[in-house]
Amino acid sequence: LDVPFDSMLALEAKREEALNLGVLYASDDDFVPATMRLNEEQTLDIKLRLKGDWVDHLEGQKWSFRIHVTEADGAVMGMMRFSLQGPQTRTFVSEWGFHQNLFMEDILTTRYHFVNVVLNGEHNGIYVLEESFHEDLLESQGRRAGIIFRLNEEILWYDWGNLIDFPDHEGHYLWVDYPANNEITAFRSNKIAESEALSAEFQAAEELLYSLYQGILSPDQVLDEAAWGKFFAITDFWAAGHGTRWHNLRFYYNPVTGLIEPIAFDNYVFHPSFDRDQLAYPFQGDSLFQTPGIQKAYVETLSRIATAEYLEKLKDLFGEPLERYYQLLLQEYQDPALELPWDKLESRMNFLSRNINPHQPVRGNYQVVQDQGSSFLKLSLVNLMSLPVQL
Repeated sequence: LDVPFDSMLALEAKREEALNLGVLYASDDDFVPATMRLNEEQTLDIKLRLKGDWVDHLEGQKWSFRIHVTEADGAVMGMMRFSLQGPQTRTFVSEWGFHQNLFMEDILTTRYHFVNVVLNGEHNGIYVLEESFHEDLLESQGRRAGIIFRLNEEILWYDWGNLIDFPDHEGHYLWVDYPANNEITAFRSNKIAESEALSAEFQAAEELLYSLYQGILSPDQVLDEAAWGKFFAITDFWAAGHGTRWHNLRFYYNPVTGLIEPIAFDNYVFHPSFDRDQLAYPFQGDSLFQTPGIQKAYVETLSRIATAEYLEKLKDLFGEPLERYYQLLLQEYQDPALELPWDKLESRMNFLSRNINPHQPVRGNYQVVQDQGSSFLKLSLVNLMSLPVQL
């Protein structure tokens, strides 16, 4: 990265503002011009800004950047929009492994690479290059170009910033923290506005999601339930529930099926709150999870992946590059979060396998009743699980 003097001054001023506030308020107005080059390839004109909601993305010398390649024929590893951030802002190699598992299972997610970064001639060490939300993401994973959208989280972050100096700022306040109360916004909105077809697709996607939250349409009319169930199951396997919080969810409207698919993002695999005996972020209360179709796909997927055979398959498929990245990162980081994921995955495998195979899923009793000279057997049954049970 070669960032001119004026651009660097603007970045430093924005960083100082964020460190004082405790939260980064970023917008497209913050982009500044620069150039970049990957290895010995062509030099590309870019614009970049700081990224990251919390200021862990801005501490020390390793700042996080959002980058847009501004040359029409330019790309880095097939991507025109991406982020550069320190591996510690996720969970090092475990996050990379989670992405590989998602690709393997055909669940949309961002491409994710480790790279060395030189900033204005100074070697800044190893960064993560993570894809942003652009049609490149869809095409690279076999989907037709379409709408990627989200629930706008801007007001939530202003609320957090407004209360951050209180010691219990994560308590229950009168926040705008219900998904359907927030605006639905699309990525690449300018391009969508220029196309009648894309504008119609965005309108359809917007109406579908709002109708789901308002109870007008059923989940099977809105969501690709098989994809969502698989997404929740793999997320649970890797204790990556941070990505299921509404402000981290990203959606793809598939114009072929007319349904909405998840795009896994900001997952924070094995988050610090992770406990081997509990879910990291239980999503049983998540309104998108509360539908029999999704829960059925979730249980079916967990039954398939929470096994020793599946874990060995993951090791065979990407264990070797994961080990190589781990050894390289050890040269730069001494952090307890930098670890290979296999022991925790084995623990998750055992926990989740037992969780979906309880000792007794149903409790019941029976009695014989008489009615007009005939005898009937009356059964009274109670589901003891938080998931539906089919008899």
